Amino acid sequence: MTFDQELYQRIDEVLHYLWDPIGVAREPFARDEYAAYVPEVFGLVAEGASEQKLMTYLLQVEGDAMGLAARPSHARRIAERFNGLPPGAVRETKKLLRRTSTDEILKTIAIEGELFSARLRSPEAMEAFQAFFQKRKPDFSKFS
Repeated sequence: MTFDQELYQRIDEVLHYLWDPIGVAREPFARDEYAAYVPEVFGLVAEGASEQKLMTYLLQVEGDAMGLAARPSHARRIAERFNGLPPGAVRETKKLLRRTSTDEILKTIAIEGELFSARLRSPEAMEAFQAFFQKRKPDFSKFS
């Protein structure tokens, strides 16, 4: 699975299991309930959108598309999760998303493998690994 695919899948999981504005996370038949919103959130995350922009989108979906009352504190927590992603990895994903032709796609796959390998040795990765083993949330704020 490529980094982009994994990021897309993680966004889908966060929207389904954590955001879950209509409370269907425990219903197996509703697993794709929020799938229509994943591409937009993926695009926002890939472009490095602010927490406010992500939160605004989630609140807009809840209010306009679903007719629900706004839950700003919950939307902020979900936006924080997306903004908690390592900035270097998001920047690299953004660059990769801009490539288009078939030759470029094949080159992109090769480059992605190289970048992934390099990212595993980055200070951001070290912070993520340490946070995991220390059972804490990674702090990517010191990276730009």
